[in-house]
Amino acid sequence: MRLAVAVFLSVALLAQPAAAKKADKIPPGTVSQIQDERIKESSGIALSVDHEDLVYTINDRGTAAKIYAIKLSTGETVGTADISSLNVEDTESIAVDAKGTMWLGDLGDNDHVRNNVAIFSFPEPGPGNKTISNADRYPVEFPGGPVDVEGMLVHPTTSNIHLVSKIRDDSGTIFELPDLVPGTTAVARDLNKRAPVAVTDATYTHAGDKVLLRTNNDVSVFDPTNWEQLVQQDTPDMKQGESVAVERGDRTILIGSEGKNSPIVRLDVPSAVAAAGTTPAAQTTATGPKQSTAEQFIAVVGGGAVLLGLVALMRRRAKKEAALPNW
Repeated sequence: MRLAVAVFLSVALLAQPAAAKKADKIPPGTVSQIQDERIKESSGIALSVDHEDLVYTINDRGTAAKIYAIKLSTGETVGTADISSLNVEDTESIAVDAKGTMWLGDLGDNDHVRNNVAIFSFPEPGPGNKTISNADRYPVEFPGGPVDVEGMLVHPTTSNIHLVSKIRDDSGTIFELPDLVPGTTAVARDLNKRAPVAVTDATYTHAGDKVLLRTNNDVSVFDPTNWEQLVQQDTPDMKQGESVAVERGDRTILIGSEGKNSPIVRLDVPSAVAAAGTTPAAQTTATGPKQSTAEQFIAVVGGGAVLLGLVALMRRRAKKEAALPNW
């Protein structure tokens, strides 16, 4: 019996590195994981203005045309808005301004061939199942031809819009749109300001004084008065980092990813101090610090040594007990 207990304890020690590795798959700072199996390519995130603990997300092209209302604390879908009547093709971005107007960017164009990209606006749908059939549509055109856009910036109070192109192997471009008129094509103006490579989402702070641009692996903060980058900070590993939104108070952000049961992660708004070294979030997981390969190897070797030592000890004790007289 004693030998069995010793073996069990040693096996438990050996299993610790594997358990830690499994836990690493859930990024540090995870608030919840999206539970809805229909949401496999979450491509944007926006906070509700009218409802606490509620965020919205959308899939990109190739999926049902719906906006999903998610309870942030649990990841549960609590509402959908059917947008199929809008005839969208590749929805990549979503925002809600301070007035509760939702802005939807049907601006994705991986192949740079679309001539029907547009932005839509309508009241945020909230929880429950709804159909959006009455929305304002604003066609968008770019001066040099089709552009792939995943980053749509809607100013929280003025609703002025800037767009950020996505280029996979080069810096993106920041465009400014004129005042939007439903049904009238808005020609984007190139500001000749560079953005990071492969921007997948974008958002303003609630104060409107900062802009955050998301890529698969990091978040950058820009000053919208001159479009200069202030700081760039790595984000925790995710399957495919796609979305960013700033929470109320402008002190924390939410980031999301594509994939089944994708996590919604809360981080501090990037700052120059945090970006000077490795981000705290990147150093730890929800269950503790990550182990390096060397640390895992040491743990395995150490666990094996403990196992052998305990087995030898129990054998010696068994021999000693057997040698004693049986009174």
